[in-house]
Amino acid sequence: MVNSPILRLPQWVRYLIAVTVTLLAAVLRYQVTPTLKGSGPFVFFSFAVAISAFVGGLGPGVVATALSLVLSIGLFILPARRPLEDVALAWVISATAGLWLFTCITCDLLRRLAISYKQAAEERDESRERLALIFDSLSDAFFAVDNDWRITHCNSSFLTFVGKEGQDVGGANFLELIGKYKDLVFTRLNIAKLERTTESIDVQEPGSERWWQFRIFPDVSGMSGYIQEATYRKRIEEHNEHLLFDEKRARTEAERASQLKDEFIATLSHELRTPLTAILGWSELLKSRPGIEPKVMEGLEAIERSTRLQAQLVEELLDMSRVSVGKVSLDMQVLDLHEVASAAFASFRPAATAKQIDFAFTPSDEEILVRADYSRILQVVSNLLSNAIKFTPAHGSVRLGLEKNDRQAVIRVNDTGKGIDEAFLPYLFDRFRQADATTTRSHGGLGLGLAIAKQLVDLHHGTLIARSGGEGLGSEFVLSLPLAALPAAPLEVAGAMNDVDADVSGLRVLVVDDDRDTRELLKEVLRQAGATVEARATAREALDLISQFAPNVLLSDIGMPEMDGYEFIRKVRQRPADEGGSVPAAAVTAFARDEDCALALDAGFDAHLAKPIEQKRLLQTVASLACHAPSH
Repeated sequence: MVNSPILRLPQWVRYLIAVTVTLLAAVLRYQVTPTLKGSGPFVFFSFAVAISAFVGGLGPGVVATALSLVLSIGLFILPARRPLEDVALAWVISATAGLWLFTCITCDLLRRLAISYKQAAEERDESRERLALIFDSLSDAFFAVDNDWRITHCNSSFLTFVGKEGQDVGGANFLELIGKYKDLVFTRLNIAKLERTTESIDVQEPGSERWWQFRIFPDVSGMSGYIQEATYRKRIEEHNEHLLFDEKRARTEAERASQLKDEFIATLSHELRTPLTAILGWSELLKSRPGIEPKVMEGLEAIERSTRLQAQLVEELLDMSRVSVGKVSLDMQVLDLHEVASAAFASFRPAATAKQIDFAFTPSDEEILVRADYSRILQVVSNLLSNAIKFTPAHGSVRLGLEKNDRQAVIRVNDTGKGIDEAFLPYLFDRFRQADATTTRSHGGLGLGLAIAKQLVDLHHGTLIARSGGEGLGSEFVLSLPLAALPAAPLEVAGAMNDVDADVSGLRVLVVDDDRDTRELLKEVLRQAGATVEARATAREALDLISQFAPNVLLSDIGMPEMDGYEFIRKVRQRPADEGGSVPAAAVTAFARDEDCALALDAGFDAHLAKPIEQKRLLQTVASLACHAPSH
């Protein structure tokens, strides 16, 4: 790295120089001997030692020192008949030797300093050249200016950017050089310069689609910075903004589509439940008449079965919609699982008897407490029993069993029916999946019952599994729920409605429904049960009648023209008690979702009855409301 050859000679050359210089000093001293006569030879050899040490280093200097002493004594001191025992001479020789050694060390240090300085200078120059080369080869336009905006440093890319390629712009005004960008960046550049804050400015080239980024770093002497093209980055940012906008729009559309789907399902449920109410109600009324011909009775029973099936399908669609969007609300309480299993068993006993199926329930000998929603667990067990009875042929058997182990309550439903193919078992609880989905299948349904049951069980942190030996070998469904340690709470009215007295004789009931068939049906059912009934098609007509009729119970639809049921009940509750403001009211509506029930209760209704509604349920609700009139 050091280009000075005299300081970087090979080692043997340096020793040769030391010997040569010393011999030359001896020759020179010998030549001037006649002139100097008795003077000592030490001055000449001192120069030789210094030169040897500086050129060759400490080693050659020591060699020169030793050789100089030998030559001085042998060639000049002894021939002058000066005895070495002379004390003064001995002191002179010793002092000279010491001086030469000191000279060797000093010159060696000077030599090392000279080499280090030379190396540092060369390294600095090389670094500067390298940095200048890198600086000049960068594609970004780098620059530095003083406090008066004069260019102090710049690279070739900057010259290209300002259109001064190959020119020297040192001392030129930076703002004048950037020309067409001056008005776009000056204000922010000046603020950054005055406040000494780093600044990044994106500007679009006038009359072009290209973008440039000005990045500056102010300091006490001015500022430095660079200019780089930002077109690609800006396009990426614009593309990302478009993607983000599209994603937000797609998400909004998806949410809107989901909302529309929920609204559609609610509307579909409403439109289906309303006519089903009339069909089911009138078929029940006709069946209750005496003297019905067997064939007519058979037809009425077929109508009733079909209507109930349609109502069940509508309910399954609503349940699936609730579960899929996470809108299932659970009324969790500690209850005895015997009551749920017994209620489900009693509900399906007539269906099993009609099909000549051996239907049996094996309860547990001890209390089994779980924390669950009564109606939802009843729905799960009912779905399992309905599925078992549907696929079990006549003279088969269905068994409902209840047991518990250390940590779980277990309900088992076994049947001797069709069984489940092993290949279909993994998909048994999938929505809309049926083992036989052909047009020649022997059983109807949407394939939602088991899917709903599985998801309701999952919400209770339980498990539902299915087992089967294969086609024709029956099946077993096992429902497991975590045990609860607390005593069972008394069931709500919803769970024990079958025990409520359905006597409504003597009661005054006001019915409000815009559907004529439903209105007439409710009137007929209540009149036959002994109630006095007034019915109106609109809420406004009903408001005018309440004070005059003074009903004991109010039954109102929700979806009505001009004024819906929510607004109607709110206007009723605003009245004084002596003008009918505290009349017990039930919403009899085809809006049957959980949120619809909550809206009805929040609006002021005391009960919510989903269409189609059975006559017994209707009468029980009316009787219960009349007996337990709430205060508002």
